Amino acid sequence: HQGLSLVKGNDYLLDDPDLAYIAEKCNKTTAQVILRFALQEGIIPVVTTARADRMGEILDCYQFALAEEEMNVIRKIAKLYDYDY
Repeated sequence: HQGLSLVKGNDYLLDDPDLAYIAEKCNKTTAQVILRFALQEGIIPVVTTARADRMGEILDCYQFALAEEEMNVIRKIAKLYDYDY
């Protein structure tokens, strides 16, 4: 299975306008929205960083929830990009 990877080569997810809209609406980054989506889908994301500010952003993903409507939008995006999670 291919995950919702944020690694180089999949930056288009970070630029997706629907994800950006959801992120703005939630006052979060697009990366945080993707991580939160994974958590709500029962996926355990594997994240790495050496930056303290990014670690704070990662931990903040546990402080909000996406609405079902937002989850459905992200599911459609995942399907569009042919992600099988």
